[in-house]
Amino acid sequence: MSAPKPLARRYSTKFSVLLRCEGWQEYQPFDATDLSRGGIFIATAYSPEIFTEADIRIQLPEEGQFLALSTRIVHLIPEAKAAEIGIAAGFGLQFDSLSRGQIQDVDDLVEWAKLNDPKRCVPAVTDAKGSIDDLMLVYVLTGIDGTRCVEAIAEALAMDLKVVDRMLTELARRGLVDWVWPVQRSTAGSRNTLQPGSAESPSSDVPARDAEQLREVTAFLKMSETDHYSVLGVAADATKKAIREAYFAGVSRFHPERAVGKTAGGIQQKHSAAFTRISEAYATLSHAHTRSQYDEYLRRVGKIGRPTQPVAKPSRPRRREPSGVRGPPRQINRRGRHSATPIQGKKKTGSDPPQSLDLVRTYLERATKAHADGNAAEAAQSLSLLDALDWNRPELREHYERLSREIAVELAPTYEKQALYEQKQQKWDKAAKSWKRVCLGRPRIAACHRQVAEAILAAGGDLHDAGKYASHAAKLEPTEPQNRRTLGHVYLKAGLGLNARRELEAAVKLSRDSNESAELLEELWSTAG
Repeated sequence: MSAPKPLARRYSTKFSVLLRCEGWQEYQPFDATDLSRGGIFIATAYSPEIFTEADIRIQLPEEGQFLALSTRIVHLIPEAKAAEIGIAAGFGLQFDSLSRGQIQDVDDLVEWAKLNDPKRCVPAVTDAKGSIDDLMLVYVLTGIDGTRCVEAIAEALAMDLKVVDRMLTELARRGLVDWVWPVQRSTAGSRNTLQPGSAESPSSDVPARDAEQLREVTAFLKMSETDHYSVLGVAADATKKAIREAYFAGVSRFHPERAVGKTAGGIQQKHSAAFTRISEAYATLSHAHTRSQYDEYLRRVGKIGRPTQPVAKPSRPRRREPSGVRGPPRQINRRGRHSATPIQGKKKTGSDPPQSLDLVRTYLERATKAHADGNAAEAAQSLSLLDALDWNRPELREHYERLSREIAVELAPTYEKQALYEQKQQKWDKAAKSWKRVCLGRPRIAACHRQVAEAILAAGGDLHDAGKYASHAAKLEPTEPQNRRTLGHVYLKAGLGLNARRELEAAVKLSRDSNESAELLEELWSTAG
């Protein structure tokens, strides 16, 4: 067999693989040198046993879009076997409908993928509900319209391409963004073709008489992830009578009985979800004690969770109508005309751009002053804005890290109160985020790390993230049975029965409580099946 041709540079750094298991998915970059057997081997730092699916994602810089190739996992090499034979743990991926010898290198693979009509994806906002406490993530969301590729979004928002890609990856991890077929808009004067199920246009299988009802309930659900007052449409100082009237108005509008039998577009399920959300808001605000607790929580979140106004307010993203023919993305020159030059990310130079460096210094000075004035919350907000900037100055980085540690310690008690309230309300996603912030200020407290893992499990979140925090808790305090128990639960959820059994057995031996031991034994027996 002839030696494989070298990789084309334009593709070699643009490959990633989407690894999936229950409750978790993550993109990992990889390189390939020999594809002659119709597949590729992926080495992974994680336990390969937990993965159930994998897809290859290839970014095409000259087109500004992605190729998504369907694959099958074959030749699984778990950690134990890898250590035994002295190679990296991982698995092979076999491309569907691809025979041996059909391709030799990445160029061949890309050409084959194009001919086989691959899915060319762009980011689009999903219907998933969730709150975003990061200003830059919110800003990136404003540039997503279902037609723009990553480069076009970066251009429209005047942001660095790498930063936008990182933000989109985070939004996709949260389930707020997905990679879809681009929305095709027709010419002026004709109806737009929108994505099925979008809030702006109901699915084609929804009867015309129900379309407005679907739009209304969908819009309400998108808004309902704000606070209880906004859900009921009342002011924060509303009287009990006003809250009660707003509640009855809301439930009459979105009562499930209004949507009985209307399954098209999920109208019935959405009405039930809206009714539940309105009832939850009323149950909290109609009683003085729970309302005062909630108001205190809102004050705490408003004080430490909302970003401050950026120094330079970002400009409103420009909406650009794509042409009917797909081609290379085009830059817009100063006169507003399109040039044929492909969009390129900002090239890394030896020093940071002056504008970026000015912002870094401004935010650092603002954070330092706020911290000196005893306002740790405002200082934390200023530092959070630095995370979205691409900068690398050792003298500034040292000051940033020292200030971050000091602020994290000061805010840990506040974040803990916030996390406990969110746990009580079973807002597990938010509780996990709050406990993570507690861990920043209390990195040596095992219970804080364990709380993160338990909240992630309760939310059905990222198992790798949960495992990281649970493992750290067990490492910090290996003789605490609850730490080992939580780690066992993570392994059990990931389908790693032997690892789960090991941790639960350790928890049983360490437990000093008879009731707890009985529960642990029951969990342990469940792993035997």
